[in-house]
Parts: sequence; C-alpha cells; structure tokens
Amino acid sequence: MRVTTMSAFDPPPGEVVEWTAEPAPGHEFAPSDVPPSLNQSFHLGALGADGTPPPWLACTFELPGELDTGALEAAFGQWIRRHTGLLSRFTERDGEFRRALLPADGVVLRRREAGSFTGSAAVREHLSRRFDEQCHPLRWPPFLLGAIRHERGGTVFGAFDHSCVDAHSMAVAAHELQVLYSAAVDGTPPSLAEVGGFVDYCAQEHEAVAAADLAVPGRPATAEWDAPGPDGLPVPPPLPSGEHPAVAYWRDFLRDCGGTTPSFPLELGVEPGRPVRQRSMTARLLDAETADAFDAACRDGSGSAFTGVLAAAGLALRGLGAGDRISVLIPLHTRHEPRWRHAVGWFTTNAPVTFNVVDGRFADTHTHAKVGFREALGTLGVPLPNILAAVADEYRPVRKDIFMLSYVDYRAMPVSLEFPESRPRHISSETDADDVQLWVSRTSDGLFLRTRHPGAAAAESAVRAFRDRFTAALAAAAEPRPLAAQR
Repeated sequence: MRVTTMSAFDPPPGEVVEWTAEPAPGHEFAPSDVPPSLNQSFHLGALGADGTPPPWLACTFELPGELDTGALEAAFGQWIRRHTGLLSRFTERDGEFRRALLPADGVVLRRREAGSFTGSAAVREHLSRRFDEQCHPLRWPPFLLGAIRHERGGTVFGAFDHSCVDAHSMAVAAHELQVLYSAAVDGTPPSLAEVGGFVDYCAQEHEAVAAADLAVPGRPATAEWDAPGPDGLPVPPPLPSGEHPAVAYWRDFLRDCGGTTPSFPLELGVEPGRPVRQRSMTARLLDAETADAFDAACRDGSGSAFTGVLAAAGLALRGLGAGDRISVLIPLHTRHEPRWRHAVGWFTTNAPVTFNVVDGRFADTHTHAKVGFREALGTLGVPLPNILAAVADEYRPVRKDIFMLSYVDYRAMPVSLEFPESRPRHISSETDADDVQLWVSRTSDGLFLRTRHPGAAAAESAVRAFRDRFTAALAAAAEPRPLAAQR
C-alpha cells in the first residue's frame, strides 16, 4: 500500500459517483454513555482552533473492467454495517462532546452522480473539496465513499475524518471492500472474519483508565526493615519515589524536551504555535532488494526494522547539526486482541523514545535505539490518559504538532497479499503545520518516506537535507557486512 498525500495523488479523469449514508426511515441515533476515546477527545478538542478543516484519511484502489455500481453500493452498505464505529455521531454541548449511535440495520446509502471531469487535476480538486466538506467529526456521516468510472475500469475511494480511522484502517478498507465487491458481483457470500466494534474498544479504554493503579508499592513490613541503628531501633529502607515507573519515564522525557513534547531538532523557520500551510514530501528511500538487506542487518543486530529506522534517522539528524541525544514520539497500534485486528477505528497510542547517537556509527547508534525503544514499550502498561494527568503539572504544549516517526510494514496485510494488483493507496489531507512528522512505510517495492512539515523555506531545506542523509544512512546500514564491522 503506497502512502501519499492529496497533492501527490494523480487520479484518472472520468465520471465521479459518490455515496453518503443517512438513517433509514424509522431509525434515529440513540444517546450512548461511551465517551470519545483519548484520540477522539484530542481531535474534537482541536476543532476550530485555527480555522482549517480537520484532518482526514482516505484510501483508493483500482478495479479492472466495467465498474458495477450496484455491486459497489452493496459492498459499501455491508462494510458500513460491519464496522459500527462508523455509526457514531458526536455533538458538543457546554464544552462536552457526547456520542450517539445509529443501529447497524438503520443505515441506508444515497447515491449521487457528481459529474464528469476531463483532467486529473479537476478530479483531484473536486475530491479534495468534497473530502474537506464531508469529513468532519461533528457531521454525520463523517465520511464519503465513491468511485471514478474511467476507460480502464474504476478507481474506488473512501475518505474519513480521523476520528473514525487510523492508517491501519485504510488497509482494512481497501481489502474488505474488494472482497465484498467481488462477492456482490459473483452473487456469493463474502469470506470475512468477524470483527469487534470500535465503540466497544472505546468503552474498554475508559474502563482501563478508571481501573489503572499508579500507586507505587509502599515501605516493606517492619520485619523486612534493615538491622537496628545506633539507637537500637530498626532503620527503615528509603521511601519509594511515589511515582509509577511509567509516569517517571514520561516526566523525565518531557523535562529533557523542556517541559513539552519533542520538536524536530533542526531549524524550521516557524514560530512554535503559529502553524503555516503544510508541505509534504514523498520519496522511495530504498528499493526492495536494499530494503531486504537493511531488514537483515537490523535482525543481525538483534533489532528490528523499526529500531534500525530510528537509528538511521538519528544519524541523519546528528549529521545535520542536531545533538547526540534524539527524542521523538512513536505511534504504536493497540490492536492486541484478535477482535481488533481487522476493525476500523483509531487504535493507536504514543510512546516516548530517547536514544543517544554515536556519530557515523550505525551499529552503536542502533544499540542505543533498541534500548530506547524497549524502555518506551515499558510505558505502555499504563493508559496514556492517566500518565498525562499525572504529569500535567510540568507539561505545557508549545507547538500545535509533535515530532513523531511512524513505521508500518504493509507487506503482510491482507490487501497486499490478496490484491497487490489493485494499487491500494493511503492518502492524507494537507492542513497547517508547525513541526515535522515522518511516516516510513515498507512495501514489496521497498522502503518509503512521507513527511508533513511547515511550508517555510527553512523547513523545506531542512527536510530535504534530512531525506538525503536518512537515505544514505539506511543504504550504508544495508551494505553486506555485519553490524559489528560498522563500529
């Protein structure tokens, strides 16, 4: 699955047909006592802050031959009813966001012929406008489904407000919609495993937050105290710090970043908290053969491709003048139960990673990145809302965005295994930015980078320089020699 942005999307010209959902006659939304998830709360809370449309995610894929719009409409309907998280509607009252739910059997689709477009740019402009209009968390539906009929077949698209989906959901959508479409064309039952609903996940998340215990074990019983002191009384051991290790780790991480989340450690030419129109860059970093060699080198060093990517990024930044200690947030999925594996929703959390960079030495830097990654994973046992509440006295947001690096391997996902010829794409919207965010993705074609960064000249220059250094560090690590030889 190729990861790109709307400005880089090159859709074929053709006839655009769209579907929106609405409550079926006799059905209406019912209030739900399940609050928004943490991610949804942040997303909803940021609405209107800078006047830009909220971020959306979209997927596309290609269908060969004449497009069967009846079968596609059937596939869309089955898919929406399958993923009940898409049936949530949020409303705001007195500063509080509340959820209401539509029953799965209470939704119908309305089809609209949107027009014929003779050029790729015209299609892109139309879709960009429609995605911005429809994909809003306080509007229902917060998504738009459709297709472009063209001479080679059909390009199917689905765009969703971020409150509904994450990156993994785009791969799920591109796979399941093709399964459902093929079954509708053939008149056969679709073969899809049962999945859980995202609203159930949100309820589970809130239960975990309420049940989380951040207490640190107290002083041992008297019998376990040390030997008597000079006055003949037993000497108690030192009191514990009073803070859960995960909270202490996050607190130290934020302190290292000046009491806030990390920022891209190169000059961006943008005042923190004053975002400008974002720019994006997409690039293939390594071809498939070199990416395989890089994966092998990371495994030989008892690491993973993710820890290797972190190390290479650290080396690139250090070579451009950053310090020898890199701090970054990494998004990680929370689909740990089988029922969430192919569910549609926002199943992610963030973990704080800090590691040292040994200038010019991948193996040593990789060792530090592995330690930092492992320590970051150790914070995941405590729900992030509890941690943020515990460190609220020291945390002060400075920028709108955070410096983050994501890594996703799409090769084992069903859409890549079953429909590689469908050219699935994950497309992100473009809004405003005041920091740098990096998405590294692995496909059968190699290793790829997508960036989101401010459109200032200094940021453009810094990100281009980073891309070049990052590519060089990855390629050097992939060279056919053991990691130990790179010391």
